[in-house]
Amino acid sequence: MTKLTDRKPLTTPEGGLPRVNPDSTEARLLARILEVVPGGIVQVAADGGILRANRQAQDFLGLAWDRLSARFITDFEGETFHEDGRPCPVEDYPVARCLTTGQAQPPLTLGVRQPEGDLRWAIFTALPFPESGQGAQGAVVTFVDITDRKRAEVRARAHAQLLDTVRMVHSRDDAGAVVAIFHAPLASLLELTGSRFGFVARPLDDGSAELALHARIDGGASKGKTLEPVPLDALSQQVLSSGEPAMAEDPGVLGGPWGRVARQRAAVLPLAVGERLVGVVGLADARNPYDHEQLADLGPLLEASADLVAALGERQRRRQLEAQLAQAGRLASVGTLAAGMAHEINNPLAYVLLNLQAYERHAARLSDKLQRLREALGDHLSSPDIDALLDRVELSAPDDLELIRRHGADALEGAERVQRIVRDLMTFSRVNEEQKSHVDVNESVRIAIKMAHHEIKYRAQLQTDLGDISPVIGHEGRLSQVFLNLLLNAARAIDEGHPDEHVISVRTWMEADEVRVEVADSGEGVPPEHLDRLFDPFFSTRAHGAGAGLGLSICHSVVTAHGGRIAVDSQLGSGSRFTVSLPRAVRTVPSPTPSADEPSPVAPTTRRRLLLVDDEPMIVEVLGRLIAERYTVVTADGLESAVERIEADPSFDVILCDMMMLDGTGMDVHRWVSAHQPQLAKRMLFMTGGTFTPKARAFLDEQGGHHLTKPFRLRELDERIAALMAE
Repeated sequence: MTKLTDRKPLTTPEGGLPRVNPDSTEARLLARILEVVPGGIVQVAADGGILRANRQAQDFLGLAWDRLSARFITDFEGETFHEDGRPCPVEDYPVARCLTTGQAQPPLTLGVRQPEGDLRWAIFTALPFPESGQGAQGAVVTFVDITDRKRAEVRARAHAQLLDTVRMVHSRDDAGAVVAIFHAPLASLLELTGSRFGFVARPLDDGSAELALHARIDGGASKGKTLEPVPLDALSQQVLSSGEPAMAEDPGVLGGPWGRVARQRAAVLPLAVGERLVGVVGLADARNPYDHEQLADLGPLLEASADLVAALGERQRRRQLEAQLAQAGRLASVGTLAAGMAHEINNPLAYVLLNLQAYERHAARLSDKLQRLREALGDHLSSPDIDALLDRVELSAPDDLELIRRHGADALEGAERVQRIVRDLMTFSRVNEEQKSHVDVNESVRIAIKMAHHEIKYRAQLQTDLGDISPVIGHEGRLSQVFLNLLLNAARAIDEGHPDEHVISVRTWMEADEVRVEVADSGEGVPPEHLDRLFDPFFSTRAHGAGAGLGLSICHSVVTAHGGRIAVDSQLGSGSRFTVSLPRAVRTVPSPTPSADEPSPVAPTTRRRLLLVDDEPMIVEVLGRLIAERYTVVTADGLESAVERIEADPSFDVILCDMMMLDGTGMDVHRWVSAHQPQLAKRMLFMTGGTFTPKARAFLDEQGGHHLTKPFRLRELDERIAALMAE
């Protein structure tokens, strides 16, 4: 059998059938019928040459008759595809099978790529048809163009696929889902527009964009990946600003998400949900120029893509919020742990401090006694004899006693520093308390400065100017958190390594009836376009992933809840200045606190009888010993023991009771005393290691604040007892 490729076409100059007179009525009728039938018709010779083709066939194949008449069916190999994208070999063409077998062939759907690159789809059939006067068997090919239907099916599938992807965004939380989210819609957009490259970008607050890239490769397959944020190009920024599509013919190297490859054609389309722009789609390297009609057909896909981008944004916001809530939960746990640790530290620290205070007091007394001894000996001995006598008992060097006092003072100062650190931790562990009180703003600022010290010292010098200000009504822990956040923000606006070149300043002052707190830095400043959004939740000027963008939002919420306001003044490159304004509280005049050198209040002329209730043996032993000079002390190690002591002899002037004990609380002791000795209940003073349940805090507030936080100085105890007895 002769191969198809070995034959030449049998055609007339007019491209018709040789046996038909072109001027005859029959020929004209046949030509007219071929032109008006709704489909393509091609007559093929036995050797595969094209003998005749109507106008619909020429348009479908993208070839005018002068070019088509020189073709064989083998010339279309490589440009014909099955529905699954596989190339269709010439022997599988319906017309080739018909020519080979002499039998009619069933319908087969094939795609044919036109010379200009467009892919057209049709359903082909082939019937045997004898050639005139040759005795050879040719064929007639008929086909129906289904390109529009195919494109509609692709759109429908892509739309459904996008909707499924949107649902996947909401339902899946694994990291792999995020990587694959945009690949399906991009593949559909590339297929519909004939593009070889595309991206979907979700703009971020810092001017960059979160991207998904997709590119077609030879053979119709595609590959994609999700990238880290990159700067947006000018064309994409133009679309984000205008909300209108933009196209460019031969734009060259665009940069940004387009990469450093010169693009032949480019189009950027906006993605919007309602009136809100949520992203852009970029397409490039299409076979044919992009046109507005073609892009308008993408409307449903773009809407679904916009939903997808918005859903991804909401998903990420939700995950940020969940992360923040988890962090808040961890901080709450740390706060609870800190409170518990503070309680455990404060009890042993209390008897360390009490012993050091006793040591300091006894050293002073010993020095005083030595001086009196010298004076007494002077009445009987000469100075050389006194020195000789003191040398024998090694008491001649007054510097020894001074050294003893200095060692004691240093140890006491170190223990009190531990006490202050524990109290600062307790301040931050009380962030969630609802009870408001008078707050010393300067003290809250000092606590925040201590907490931020390690962040500041490598970046800038700290300058403080804390003025004479009124207290405010609020939550000490929350306000300390505000000032800590502002200090940390100031520090992180300055790079490490050159602390001598930068300054962070903190200033407090009164202005009218407001307390003002200002935190300023010489850092990088904030761009003007970001100032209005600085206190919005999740907004951050830091690098993507460097922060959740909730610090300043929390500051704003806390300050507003205190009836105040927070303002910012910033110059890019010159630094920022945050000012917190809080309404003042009615100023209270505190009793003057004696300095460390002042004597304790004068002990009462009549010794008072004191019941000391605490289940810490060391506290009971040390405190009982120290106050025994001024009080007649009776001790009890818990609720039952206290009840026994009071029932045996209720004539106590004061009850000094710990709040937390193994067999009961200070509240339990107070409840029993109120029921059995109501007058004595009014003279109870409570001690606490710092751990408060809401119920315990409410109870202490009801007692008018008659409580001491361990560890405390003895003069504080004397002052509180004196105040209690004076009521």
